[in-house]
Amino acid sequence: MSIKQQTQRTILCLLLFTCLTAAQEKSYYFYHPEIQSGTELAFNPLSVLVSGSFDILRNGTDSRDVFDQPYRTGMSNLWENLTHPVSSVKAYGSKDFFANEVLNLKLDPNSSQFLANYTLHVLGNGMQYVKMAEWYDHHRYPYPKLWSLATTLSYQYMNEVLENGAYTGANVDPIADMWIFNPIGFTLFSTAWGKHFFSQTVPLYDWSPPAYYNPANREILNTGQQYATKVKLGSSRYAFFAYWGVQTLFGGCYRLDDERSLSLGVGSMVYHVEEHIMGNGRARKMTPDTIQAIGLFYDVNNSLLASLYLSGKRYEHIRLDVYTGMFKSGRFSPGIFAGYGEWDKLQLGITASWSPIGVVGNLK
Repeated sequence: MSIKQQTQRTILCLLLFTCLTAAQEKSYYFYHPEIQSGTELAFNPLSVLVSGSFDILRNGTDSRDVFDQPYRTGMSNLWENLTHPVSSVKAYGSKDFFANEVLNLKLDPNSSQFLANYTLHVLGNGMQYVKMAEWYDHHRYPYPKLWSLATTLSYQYMNEVLENGAYTGANVDPIADMWIFNPIGFTLFSTAWGKHFFSQTVPLYDWSPPAYYNPANREILNTGQQYATKVKLGSSRYAFFAYWGVQTLFGGCYRLDDERSLSLGVGSMVYHVEEHIMGNGRARKMTPDTIQAIGLFYDVNNSLLASLYLSGKRYEHIRLDVYTGMFKSGRFSPGIFAGYGEWDKLQLGITASWSPIGVVGNLK
């Protein structure tokens, strides 16, 4: 081999090494591919699609059977409301729509459902939209933002279909979600300020649980999207902790070392969504029924590895989620679910990091 050929090969190797190093060192605001355990490892488009699409089924609905849902009616009515938002809002009542879905100053839990639009759709889904785009970018998809937008809108649309259920008429909840608060969240987290503030100053984490399917009764459970934040209190090991989704918990976090943390939160969880028919049957209002709850969380590098909930919910009074990476036997590291409730009794499930859904069974 000539000196010229050797030089060319050396330069080519150096260029290749530089490109690979740059790709490996590329950092993101919310997605952390270097973390190979817990919620960070489980995060991918399929897991988000499954968990997000069936979020509403954990709210004490009549059936969690994924093959026994009024999909056609839900899709038809949702499309009618989203394509005719003005007439739906008028049927519901413009003032009621603003007060119940956008903003009011009442200190009444029955009139505070608008808060979820800010915490879930603006903050949670806004952050998740950027994190999903970062996932697509890391896996070298072209147009990662468009892929993320398609993924996000797909699961949100399906969840709204299931939330609509068999109802036919004016349904303003998806109008507020998809025409007002989703665009606000996408816009906020598309700014450099929004991404920096919510990844550094008040960091947001996606701590959604893994979904499980029960082949015996065709039910899907443990679905949904849950978000968390830990705000440091000075230079101490303590931090303010908040966790929200169906469960809304507040408390504190204690840093065991530079990587591991324990968090404890108390608050409430939604166990049922009540339907109220309004306007002579032309519209409906949905209000959540809540019950006290407490949760304990263990994370490593802000990636959730285990969580334990206690509540009075009929589905699961006690629920334990252990994520992949918590326990390992060689290359095998399963996720584990255990729940006990008044209706389902004891349930045990298992999942893997490569699967968007695990398998669960009842042990009565």
